[in-house]
Amino acid sequence: ASDILLNQKEYDYFIKQGKYSLRDINEFALSQNVPRYIVIGRMQKEDILDYGQFTNEKVRYCWA
Repeated sequence: ASDILLNQKEYDYFIKQGKYSLRDINEFALSQNVPRYIVIGRMQKEDILDYGQFTNEKVRYCWA
């Protein structure tokens, strides 16, 4: 499922660059046509980012 949202080759290149500012993440997300929280979530899942980093950028859903 991860490869459907983000091009694996381009994602690997982005990660290899080592620039993980919110601006860099946002630019990469725009290039992939996905919201930045998709990139942030994947980077957190892969332990590239700490789960506390950019948490306020992620969308939260509240079920009623």
